[in-house]
Amino acid sequence: MENLRKRLNKKGFTLVELLVVIAIIAILSVTAYVALGGQTAKARNSRRMQDLSAIQSALEIYAVSHNNRYPGNLTDLVPVQISKIPIDPTTGLEYKYAHASNRTFQLGAYLEDETGGLVDKAYIIGNAGSDIITTGCNYDNSTGTCTCASSCTPTDGDEDCVPYCI
Repeated sequence: MENLRKRLNKKGFTLVELLVVIAIIAILSVTAYVALGGQTAKARNSRRMQDLSAIQSALEIYAVSHNNRYPGNLTDLVPVQISKIPIDPTTGLEYKYAHASNRTFQLGAYLEDETGGLVDKAYIIGNAGSDIITTGCNYDNSTGTCTCASSCTPTDGDEDCVPYCI
């Protein structure tokens, strides 16, 4: 009977041993989370830049076949130049597109900081000489309007400006 008790007592882990293992796993999990926390925002930013590059290529292909003119909106690219218009990985909305007299264009996307919050600076590409996408704008959810501190004026005088609101 005494041998049976000794064998039963030796088969399991003590409460202290279990708590130590749980504490070690918790420390490793927190360390991994902190080390990899900013990587998801960087990955989404990278995707945004790749998406804008793909749209830019589609716009250039469109312009070649349309007398060096860019489309009025991105949906004109589907399905010939691009199969579908990429969307922002965080907001699920289309990227900003603006054109001036169908001769110049800009594409824009807000970038994220390491915490996942959107940065005031936008990533803008295109062949326009100056910004036709205005950054630093605020979107009012109650009225559905976008207001900007600065005016939106493209270099060639056309009024096709897109305030960049999220």
